[in-house]
Amino acid sequence: MITIATEGRHPVLGVLQPSSNPSELTSASLSLPVAATSVRQNSSVRIKLSTIGASVVQSWRSVIAKYPQIQNIWLTVMPDHIHGLIHVKDRLPLHLDKIIASFKAISSKSAYTALESADKLDSTHRFIAFENSKLKLWESGFNDRIIRNPEQLQNSIAYLKDNPRRLWLRQQHAEYFAQLKVKIAGYTFNSVGNIHLLSADRLLPVHVSSRQSEAAIQQQIQSLIEAAEQGVILVSPFICEAEKTVEQAIIERNLPHVKLLENGFSQFFKPAGKAFDACVEGKLLLLAPWQHHNDWRKISRAQCLALNQMAADICQPCSSPSN
Repeated sequence: MITIATEGRHPVLGVLQPSSNPSELTSASLSLPVAATSVRQNSSVRIKLSTIGASVVQSWRSVIAKYPQIQNIWLTVMPDHIHGLIHVKDRLPLHLDKIIASFKAISSKSAYTALESADKLDSTHRFIAFENSKLKLWESGFNDRIIRNPEQLQNSIAYLKDNPRRLWLRQQHAEYFAQLKVKIAGYTFNSVGNIHLLSADRLLPVHVSSRQSEAAIQQQIQSLIEAAEQGVILVSPFICEAEKTVEQAIIERNLPHVKLLENGFSQFFKPAGKAFDACVEGKLLLLAPWQHHNDWRKISRAQCLALNQMAADICQPCSSPSN
Protein backbone atom coordinates (compact mmCIF):
# COMPACT_ATOMS: atom_id res chain seq x y z
CA MET A 1 0.00 0.00 0.00
CA ILE A 2 1.43 3.34 -1.11
CA THR A 3 0.63 6.58 0.73
CA ILE A 4 1.62 9.95 -0.72
CA ALA A 5 0.90 13.26 1.01
CA THR A 6 0.39 16.67 -0.55
CA GLU A 7 2.89 19.45 0.06
CA GLY A 8 2.31 20.85 3.53
CA ARG A 9 -0.61 18.44 3.91
CA HIS A 10 -2.77 21.07 2.22
CA PRO A 11 -6.26 19.73 1.31
CA VAL A 12 -6.05 20.41 -2.43
CA LEU A 13 -7.39 17.05 -3.66
CA GLY A 14 -10.97 17.33 -2.46
CA VAL A 15 -13.35 18.22 0.33
CA LEU A 16 -15.16 16.10 2.89
CA GLN A 17 -18.93 16.19 2.45
CA PRO A 18 -21.35 14.72 4.99
CA SER A 19 -24.39 13.36 3.23
CA SER A 20 -27.58 11.52 4.15
CA ASN A 21 -28.23 10.45 0.57
CA PRO A 22 -26.71 7.02 -0.25
CA SER A 23 -27.01 7.77 -3.98
CA GLU A 24 -24.32 10.44 -3.60
CA LEU A 25 -21.69 8.01 -2.41
CA THR A 26 -20.14 7.25 -5.80
CA SER A 27 -18.36 9.53 -8.22
CA ALA A 28 -19.87 8.17 -11.42
CA SER A 29 -18.00 10.57 -13.67
CA LEU A 30 -14.70 8.97 -12.67
CA SER A 31 -15.96 5.41 -12.17
CA LEU A 32 -13.97 5.62 -8.96
CA PRO A 33 -15.04 3.69 -5.84
CA VAL A 34 -15.41 6.58 -3.41
CA ALA A 35 -15.33 5.14 0.08
CA ALA A 36 -18.20 5.95 2.41
CA THR A 37 -19.80 4.09 5.26
CA SER A 38 -22.38 4.99 7.84
CA VAL A 39 -21.37 7.17 10.76
CA ARG A 40 -23.30 8.27 13.81
CA GLN A 41 -26.95 9.22 13.33
CA ASN A 42 -26.97 7.22 10.07
CA SER A 43 -25.25 9.99 8.12
CA SER A 44 -22.58 9.27 5.53
CA VAL A 45 -19.57 11.07 4.17
CA ARG A 46 -17.73 11.19 0.89
CA ILE A 47 -14.78 12.97 -0.67
CA LYS A 48 -15.80 15.32 -3.47
CA LEU A 49 -12.77 15.53 -5.73
CA SER A 50 -11.38 18.91 -6.68
CA THR A 51 -10.06 19.75 -10.13
CA ILE A 52 -6.64 18.66 -8.96
CA GLY A 53 -7.98 15.51 -7.29
CA ALA A 54 -9.72 14.38 -10.47
CA SER A 55 -6.53 14.99 -12.42
CA VAL A 56 -4.51 12.97 -9.90
CA VAL A 57 -6.83 9.96 -10.36
CA GLN A 58 -6.30 10.02 -14.12
CA SER A 59 -2.53 10.37 -13.70
CA TRP A 60 -2.40 7.42 -11.28
CA ARG A 61 -4.27 5.23 -13.73
CA SER A 62 -2.12 6.23 -16.69
CA VAL A 63 1.16 5.64 -14.86
CA ILE A 64 0.12 2.25 -13.44
CA ALA A 65 -1.17 1.18 -16.87
CA LYS A 66 2.37 1.51 -18.27
CA TYR A 67 3.53 -1.42 -16.17
CA PRO A 68 1.86 -4.78 -16.83
CA GLN A 69 3.70 -6.11 -13.77
CA ILE A 70 1.46 -3.95 -11.54
CA GLN A 71 -2.21 -4.58 -10.79
CA ASN A 72 -4.11 -1.58 -9.45
CA ILE A 73 -6.36 -2.91 -6.66
CA TRP A 74 -7.69 0.26 -5.03
CA LEU A 75 -7.18 4.00 -4.97
CA THR A 76 -8.55 6.26 -2.26
CA VAL A 77 -8.14 10.01 -2.63
CA MET A 78 -8.34 12.02 0.56
CA PRO A 79 -8.13 15.83 0.76
CA ASP A 80 -4.42 15.86 1.62
CA HIS A 81 -3.11 12.44 0.61
CA ILE A 82 -3.77 9.36 -1.50
CA HIS A 83 -3.64 5.65 -0.74
CA GLY A 84 -2.85 3.35 -3.65
CA LEU A 85 -3.17 -0.39 -3.14
CA ILE A 86 -1.22 -2.27 -5.81
CA HIS A 87 -0.13 -5.85 -6.50
CA VAL A 88 3.35 -6.23 -7.99
CA LYS A 89 2.95 -9.47 -9.93
CA ASP A 90 6.42 -9.66 -11.46
CA ARG A 91 9.84 -8.05 -11.32
CA LEU A 92 9.64 -4.38 -12.25
CA PRO A 93 11.90 -2.91 -14.94
CA LEU A 94 12.86 -0.14 -12.52
CA HIS A 95 12.63 0.51 -8.79
CA LEU A 96 9.25 1.42 -7.33
CA ASP A 97 10.77 4.71 -6.14
CA LYS A 98 11.27 5.71 -9.79
CA ILE A 99 7.68 4.83 -10.67
CA ILE A 100 6.32 6.91 -7.80
CA ALA A 101 8.61 9.79 -8.79
CA SER A 102 7.24 9.54 -12.34
CA PHE A 103 3.66 9.63 -11.02
CA LYS A 104 4.43 12.71 -8.95
CA ALA A 105 5.93 14.55 -11.90
CA ILE A 106 3.15 13.58 -14.32
CA SER A 107 0.33 14.30 -11.87
CA SER A 108 1.81 17.69 -10.93
CA LYS A 109 2.07 18.71 -14.57
CA SER A 110 -1.43 17.39 -15.38
CA ALA A 111 -2.92 19.16 -12.36
CA TYR A 112 -1.33 22.45 -13.45
CA THR A 113 -2.78 22.01 -16.93
CA ALA A 114 -6.19 21.16 -15.49
CA LEU A 115 -6.13 24.31 -13.38
CA GLU A 116 -5.24 26.45 -16.39
CA SER A 117 -8.13 25.07 -18.44
CA ALA A 118 -10.73 25.02 -15.63
CA ASP A 119 -13.67 27.39 -16.17
CA LYS A 120 -14.07 27.84 -12.42
CA LEU A 121 -11.70 27.01 -9.57
CA ASP A 122 -13.04 25.37 -6.43
CA SER A 123 -12.33 26.38 -2.84
CA THR A 124 -9.27 24.11 -2.55
CA HIS A 125 -7.38 26.37 -4.98
CA ARG A 126 -6.35 28.74 -2.20
CA PHE A 127 -4.09 26.05 -0.68
CA ILE A 128 -2.07 25.40 -3.82
CA ALA A 129 1.68 25.94 -3.54
CA PHE A 130 3.87 27.02 -6.44
CA GLU A 131 7.64 26.90 -6.79
CA ASN A 132 9.43 28.55 -9.72
CA SER A 133 6.05 28.90 -11.48
CA LYS A 134 5.50 25.13 -11.19
CA LEU A 135 2.82 23.43 -9.14
CA LYS A 136 4.33 21.96 -5.98
CA LEU A 137 1.81 19.24 -5.33
CA TRP A 138 3.51 16.49 -3.31
CA GLU A 139 5.71 16.14 -0.28
CA SER A 140 9.03 14.42 -0.85
CA GLY A 141 9.08 10.67 -0.37
CA PHE A 142 6.21 8.28 0.27
CA ASN A 143 5.14 5.63 2.75
CA ASP A 144 4.77 1.99 1.73
CA ARG A 145 3.58 -1.09 3.57
CA ILE A 146 3.71 -4.69 2.36
CA ILE A 147 0.46 -6.68 2.50
CA ARG A 148 1.44 -10.22 3.40
CA ASN A 149 -1.72 -12.34 3.21
CA PRO A 150 -5.37 -12.28 2.02
CA GLU A 151 -6.65 -11.29 5.48
CA GLN A 152 -4.38 -8.24 5.56
CA LEU A 153 -5.52 -7.38 2.03
CA GLN A 154 -9.19 -7.43 2.98
CA ASN A 155 -8.48 -5.42 6.12
CA SER A 156 -6.56 -2.87 4.08
CA ILE A 157 -9.40 -2.50 1.57
CA ALA A 158 -11.90 -2.09 4.41
CA TYR A 159 -9.63 0.54 5.95
CA LEU A 160 -9.44 2.48 2.68
CA LYS A 161 -13.21 2.31 2.18
CA ASP A 162 -13.72 3.63 5.70
CA ASN A 163 -11.24 6.50 5.39
CA PRO A 164 -13.73 9.34 4.76
CA ARG A 165 -15.86 8.35 7.76
CA ARG A 166 -12.76 8.14 9.91
CA LEU A 167 -11.60 11.57 8.74
CA TRP A 168 -14.97 13.06 9.62
CA LEU A 169 -14.82 11.55 13.10
CA ARG A 170 -11.21 12.65 13.60
CA GLN A 171 -12.19 16.20 12.75
CA GLN A 172 -14.93 16.07 15.38
CA HIS A 173 -12.50 14.70 18.00
CA ALA A 174 -9.13 16.07 16.89
CA GLU A 175 -7.71 16.12 20.41
CA TYR A 176 -7.74 12.31 20.57
CA PHE A 177 -5.76 11.82 17.34
CA ALA A 178 -2.88 14.23 17.80
CA GLN A 179 0.50 12.60 18.39
CA LEU A 180 1.85 13.97 21.67
CA LYS A 181 4.86 13.37 23.87
CA VAL A 182 4.00 12.32 27.40
CA LYS A 183 6.35 11.67 30.32
CA ILE A 184 5.34 9.37 33.14
CA ALA A 185 7.10 7.07 35.60
CA GLY A 186 10.48 8.09 34.19
CA TYR A 187 9.58 7.11 30.62
CA THR A 188 8.88 9.24 27.55
CA PHE A 189 6.17 7.96 25.23
CA ASN A 190 4.64 9.04 21.97
CA SER A 191 0.90 8.97 22.54
CA VAL A 192 -2.35 8.91 20.61
CA GLY A 193 -5.67 9.03 22.41
CA ASN A 194 -7.01 10.35 25.67
CA ILE A 195 -4.00 11.21 27.87
CA HIS A 196 -6.36 12.07 30.74
CA LEU A 197 -6.81 8.33 31.32
CA LEU A 198 -3.38 8.39 32.98
CA SER A 199 -4.79 10.69 35.66
CA ALA A 200 -7.54 8.28 36.69
CA ASP A 201 -7.88 7.39 40.37
CA ARG A 202 -7.09 3.73 39.80
CA LEU A 203 -4.75 2.21 37.21
CA LEU A 204 -4.16 -1.54 37.11
CA PRO A 205 -1.47 -3.37 35.09
CA VAL A 206 -2.58 -6.43 33.15
CA HIS A 207 -0.09 -9.28 33.15
CA VAL A 208 -1.37 -12.85 32.94
CA SER A 209 1.29 -15.50 33.45
CA SER A 210 0.99 -18.60 31.27
CA ARG A 211 2.59 -20.60 34.07
CA GLN A 212 -0.71 -20.58 35.95
CA SER A 213 -3.32 -23.29 35.61
CA GLU A 214 -6.07 -22.74 33.08
CA ALA A 215 -8.57 -22.26 35.90
CA ALA A 216 -6.38 -19.61 37.50
CA ILE A 217 -5.97 -17.81 34.18
CA GLN A 218 -9.72 -17.74 33.59
CA GLN A 219 -10.28 -16.47 37.13
CA GLN A 220 -7.73 -13.69 36.62
CA ILE A 221 -9.32 -12.71 33.29
CA GLN A 222 -12.73 -12.43 34.93
CA SER A 223 -11.31 -10.40 37.83
CA LEU A 224 -9.64 -7.95 35.43
CA ILE A 225 -12.84 -7.49 33.43
CA GLU A 226 -14.82 -6.90 36.62
CA ALA A 227 -12.27 -4.33 37.76
CA ALA A 228 -12.60 -2.49 34.46
CA GLU A 229 -16.38 -2.54 34.79
CA GLN A 230 -15.98 -0.88 38.19
CA GLY A 231 -14.02 2.03 36.72
CA VAL A 232 -10.43 0.81 36.98
CA ILE A 233 -8.25 1.74 33.96
CA LEU A 234 -6.36 -1.32 32.71
CA VAL A 235 -2.82 -0.71 31.43
CA SER A 236 -0.97 -3.29 29.38
CA PRO A 237 0.67 -4.19 26.06
CA PHE A 238 -1.90 -7.04 25.93
CA ILE A 239 0.57 -9.52 24.46
CA CYS A 240 -0.42 -13.09 25.38
CA GLU A 241 -3.71 -14.69 24.38
CA ALA A 242 -5.24 -14.32 27.84
CA GLU A 243 -4.37 -10.62 27.89
CA LYS A 244 -5.83 -10.22 24.40
CA THR A 245 -9.03 -11.84 25.68
CA VAL A 246 -9.18 -9.15 28.38
CA GLU A 247 -8.54 -6.42 25.80
CA GLN A 248 -11.28 -7.72 23.50
CA ALA A 249 -13.74 -7.92 26.39
CA ILE A 250 -13.16 -4.34 27.54
CA ILE A 251 -13.37 -3.02 23.98
CA GLU A 252 -16.67 -4.82 23.45
CA ARG A 253 -17.93 -3.35 26.74
CA ASN A 254 -16.75 0.12 25.67
CA LEU A 255 -14.49 0.46 28.71
CA PRO A 256 -11.47 2.80 28.85
CA HIS A 257 -7.95 1.36 28.81
CA VAL A 258 -4.30 2.17 28.05
CA LYS A 259 -2.29 0.05 25.61
CA LEU A 260 1.48 0.04 25.18
CA LEU A 261 2.80 -0.69 21.67
CA GLU A 262 6.06 -2.19 20.45
CA ASN A 263 5.90 -0.26 17.18
CA GLY A 264 5.80 3.54 17.20
CA PHE A 265 3.51 5.79 15.17
CA SER A 266 4.02 6.51 11.50
CA GLN A 267 3.29 9.95 10.06
CA PHE A 268 -0.21 8.85 9.04
CA PHE A 269 -1.02 6.63 12.02
CA LYS A 270 -4.60 6.20 13.11
CA PRO A 271 -5.97 3.34 15.23
CA ALA A 272 -7.79 0.69 13.24
CA GLY A 273 -11.11 -1.11 13.66
CA LYS A 274 -12.75 -1.03 17.07
CA ALA A 275 -9.72 0.73 18.51
CA PHE A 276 -10.52 3.70 16.29
CA ASP A 277 -14.05 3.91 17.67
CA ALA A 278 -12.72 3.62 21.24
CA CYS A 279 -10.30 6.46 20.51
CA VAL A 280 -13.11 8.63 19.12
CA GLU A 281 -15.01 8.22 22.39
CA GLY A 282 -11.98 8.97 24.57
CA LYS A 283 -11.85 5.40 25.84
CA LEU A 284 -8.34 4.56 24.59
CA LEU A 285 -4.79 5.78 25.02
CA LEU A 286 -1.96 4.27 22.99
CA LEU A 287 1.61 4.67 24.25
CA ALA A 288 4.69 3.90 22.16
CA PRO A 289 8.11 4.05 23.85
CA TRP A 290 10.07 3.32 20.66
CA GLN A 291 10.26 4.70 17.14
CA HIS A 292 8.14 3.49 14.21
CA HIS A 293 9.42 0.85 11.79
CA ASN A 294 7.81 -0.09 8.47
CA ASP A 295 8.93 -3.72 8.43
CA TRP A 296 7.17 -6.47 10.37
CA ARG A 297 9.07 -7.58 13.45
CA LYS A 298 8.30 -10.29 15.95
CA ILE A 299 8.25 -8.82 19.41
CA SER A 300 11.17 -10.09 21.49
CA ARG A 301 11.03 -11.46 25.01
CA ALA A 302 13.10 -8.50 26.18
CA GLN A 303 10.56 -6.09 24.69
CA CYS A 304 7.67 -7.98 26.30
CA LEU A 305 9.34 -7.75 29.69
CA ALA A 306 10.14 -4.07 29.16
CA LEU A 307 6.58 -3.18 28.15
CA ASN A 308 5.09 -5.09 31.08
CA GLN A 309 7.48 -3.32 33.45
CA MET A 310 6.49 0.06 31.97
CA ALA A 311 2.81 -0.78 32.51
CA ALA A 312 3.50 -1.72 36.13
CA ASP A 313 5.48 1.49 36.74
CA ILE A 314 2.79 3.66 35.16
CA CYS A 315 0.25 2.24 37.60
CA GLN A 316 2.28 3.18 40.66
CA PRO A 317 0.42 5.75 42.84
CA CYS A 318 3.31 8.22 42.65
CA SER A 319 3.21 8.36 38.83
CA SER A 320 1.70 11.39 37.13
CA PRO A 321 1.88 12.35 33.46
CA SER A 322 3.40 15.51 32.00
CA ASN A 323 3.81 16.74 28.43
